[in-house]
Amino acid sequence: MEKIAVFVDDAEHAERVLGPLLAGQAGSIHWVVVGCAPKLTHRIGKWTSNASRTQWRERWARALRTRLEPLFSDADSTACEWLLARGPLEPMARELRRRLGADLRLLDARRP
Repeated sequence: MEKIAVFVDDAEHAERVLGPLLAGQAGSIHWVVVGCAPKLTHRIGKWTSNASRTQWRERWARALRTRLEPLFSDADSTACEWLLARGPLEPMARELRRRLGADLRLLDARRP
């Protein structure tokens, strides 16, 4: 089974990038979708607590998942795992490679 981790920060852009990949896939693929929530501005971040930031990221991730889940459910024989990035992406990518194996492919579907 092929394993692909995709980093996503915008649903529309991810649909454009992932649509052709999911339509043309052959065989079973284990997808790991990592939501990368946008950073809060300095002005907003200064007045919010860590708990409210965490709640906002989780709401954002739920909205992203509800938007993108139909893409993965339409694809045949696909396993999908959903994660939320809570820090820099480089250590998260290393952790994913350690957990899922060195043959994990990384795909950056974040908006440029």
